[in-house]
Amino acid sequence: MLIDNTDELLSLCDKWSKAPYLAVDTEFMRDRTYYPQLCLIQVCHGDVSAVIDAQAPKLDLDPLFDLFEDPNIIKVFHSASQDMEVFFAESQFLPAPLFDTQIAAMVCGFGDQVGYARLVGDLVGATIDKSFQLTDWSRRPLTKKQLAYALDDVVHLCTVYEKLLAELKKTGRETWVEEDMANLVDKSQYEIDWSQMWRRAKFPNPKPRSAAVMHEIASWREKQAQDRNVPKNWVIKDTSLVEIANTRPTTAQALKRVRGLDASFVNGKKGAELLEAIKRGVDKPRSEWPDIGRGKRPAKGNDNLIALLQALLKLACERHKVAPRLIANRAELEKIAAEENPDVRALKGWRNDIFGKDAIALKEGRLALTGSRKGIELVEIEEL
Repeated sequence: MLIDNTDELLSLCDKWSKAPYLAVDTEFMRDRTYYPQLCLIQVCHGDVSAVIDAQAPKLDLDPLFDLFEDPNIIKVFHSASQDMEVFFAESQFLPAPLFDTQIAAMVCGFGDQVGYARLVGDLVGATIDKSFQLTDWSRRPLTKKQLAYALDDVVHLCTVYEKLLAELKKTGRETWVEEDMANLVDKSQYEIDWSQMWRRAKFPNPKPRSAAVMHEIASWREKQAQDRNVPKNWVIKDTSLVEIANTRPTTAQALKRVRGLDASFVNGKKGAELLEAIKRGVDKPRSEWPDIGRGKRPAKGNDNLIALLQALLKLACERHKVAPRLIANRAELEKIAAEENPDVRALKGWRNDIFGKDAIALKEGRLALTGSRKGIELVEIEEL
């Protein structure tokens, strides 16, 4: 079912308004734009499912978006972060409350970042057709096969959700996913952090002053891309930004020597604005230079402790059938090893119960890892 007018959408929203949850997926394009271009929204609950043409000129999406904000209806996605970015760019809102089947699967023993096709195969016994993965969803008309492909994802998602939810309830782990689900609907996750924009350029081993220039010119590029709604590399490529940050040209003549910049750009308004951005970076006082992260390697002697913490994390996750990525990453393990009172998620809530408290005991010499015929085991060390 393809919905391309408001009356049909209103009728469907009335039916969906009584559902306890909705399985949702999107198809979007961003090859030629800065902001993701929402093309389709697929929604399903029970036997009521539809593909909604987000580009239809006679369609008002507000009734659906109102439903997506209904606190009494759970919105189910798989790997929801990109979908959230699309909705935030489209209408500055995020569907909530939300359930991400990828996160739930990580708690239910399916490993790190399990793919949707595997979940459908394991939990539904169906095979996902991948033949339309590279479809240009902005082109019209769409074929019946394309629409069927798009709809299949949310139809199967209903079963995946119900089985994962049943497993979470069975194991008492429903609360384990709440924090991660809440983070997905935190708007700050999708707002631009201009202070960190320079890090998105591929800029290996920057010098502090060059990083200060990159901070200004990368922010300038981002604003240009936003205003024109084009990919940022269409404004200036990363390689050109790096060359500019390192050489810091001060004149149009010097700017012309940068690879990838043509004469019309350099001699025009954009070239002048770029030179102003370079100057702002050069003139930036040392106190405002961005932190390039040097000197933050683990303290000497911590490498062995970090290796032990990694082994402990692997052991804990194997025992509890939880994905390691959901507990702690490398940077968090480094903080546990180096800091007296590290503020990391691994030392809070259920994560602390299955890993954090043992990590601190290992660090303090109250716990050891030892090999046995059964594999690696934990041994408590008695105080002398």
